[in-house]
Amino acid sequence: MDGAWKKDFSRSFEVTKMKEDILGYKVDTFSVDVCADRIFQSLRENKRTWLACFNPHSYAIALKDEVFSRALKSADWLAPDGAGVVLAIKRFSRSSAEIQATRIVSSQNGR
Repeated sequence: MDGAWKKDFSRSFEVTKMKEDILGYKVDTFSVDVCADRIFQSLRENKRTWLACFNPHSYAIALKDEVFSRALKSADWLAPDGAGVVLAIKRFSRSSAEIQATRIVSSQNGR
């Protein structure tokens, strides 16, 4: 690893982990790049971490399935998945967090 890359990489972890409460779930609001950097850092450090996606479907399932609800709430990272969740965060957020929606797209969709 060259020094410049290492410096930029470590700087991304200085960002405070921000979360917003959406319908009782603490959804992360940092950028996709910061999230990816943190995941890769966890992998390099052999840390076990859990990433879950919060979207309307996962919320609907969580309302009916307490085990799934607890899994979402215990995730190390709960990523906003979709424009609706991002809109809710922007609308109801008490901070000025800039967030990005993640999009989980299956290979079947061809996108």
